[in-house]
Amino acid sequence: MTTTEIRTKFIDFFVQRDHRVIPSALLNPETYGDKTTMLTSAGMQPLVPFFKAESAPPHSRIVSCQKCCRADDVEEVGRTWRHATFFEMLGNFSFGDYFKKEAIEWGYEFVTDVLEIPREVLWFSVYQEDDEAEAIWKNHIGIPADRVLRFGRKDNWWVTADRVGRIPKFSTTADRSSVVGIPTASPVATATATVRSGTWSSSSTINSKAGN
Repeated sequence: MTTTEIRTKFIDFFVQRDHRVIPSALLNPETYGDKTTMLTSAGMQPLVPFFKAESAPPHSRIVSCQKCCRADDVEEVGRTWRHATFFEMLGNFSFGDYFKKEAIEWGYEFVTDVLEIPREVLWFSVYQEDDEAEAIWKNHIGIPADRVLRFGRKDNWWVTADRVGRIPKFSTTADRSSVVGIPTASPVATATATVRSGTWSSSSTINSKAGN
């Protein structure tokens, strides 16, 4: 499956679930009033005013393919298969509409039914204090308990500029050990870049610099 096919499938998947498509913002964040970073580094960055209720979003559900550029680990580019500086970030966003249950449900559906990644190679992680997300994975989706792992700020905590704040994550990771020939009992737990592939990551905003 090509990147173009993945991009199209992702957008179509969420349009079918009443998401409105918005175009990618420019790489220069000053064009949308953000002076906290030199370059747009995440799909949610242009949407921060909506999350902080500084302005009204065009729709309660949004899907986008945002051009991003990151240089914080530029020294790793070319040394590993997963590091990049310029890339596209696909994202679905909710503003006062759905929350963790639908985000997890749709993410799992897209990864397994649309991308057709085998369920048996997937592992799932939640933030160490997120009982709700863990319960959804286990009780609603039906993931075995030993495939849902808890991590702290080092591994499951998305840190960005002060304008956004601190954001816990819940993620889906694909085990690539059979592809690269390295056995592992838990690709998420080992945190070995060679044998794991971050397939899907969701974040729930719980705080911002303004205290929202």
